[in-house]
Amino acid sequence: MQRVIQISLLLLFASACDVVVAAAPPPPASPTTSNPGPTPIPVAKFPLEAGSTVAVLQEINAKSSRDQSTANLIAASLASADPDH
Repeated sequence: MQRVIQISLLLLFASACDVVVAAAPPPPASPTTSNPGPTPIPVAKFPLEAGSTVAVLQEINAKSSRDQSTANLIAASLASADPDH
C-alpha cells in the first residue's frame, strides 16, 4: 500500500509539473487573442494536494480492508453451512 501511495504522489507531482510548465507559453504574436491558457497550479498547493490525496487513499484502503474482512467472514460462514465440504 505504501508503494501505491508513493506512486500516486509521484504521478500527482509529475502531472502538476507538466501543467506548470505547459502553462507558460511564449507571448502571443497578436494581443487580440481572448482565449487564456490553463491556470498553473501554485507550487505552494502541492503539499496540501498531496496530503488530501494520501487521506483519500488511506480511506479507500481502510474500506477495502473492511470489505475484505466481511467477504472472508461470509465465505467462512458459507463454507461451514455447506454440507458437502
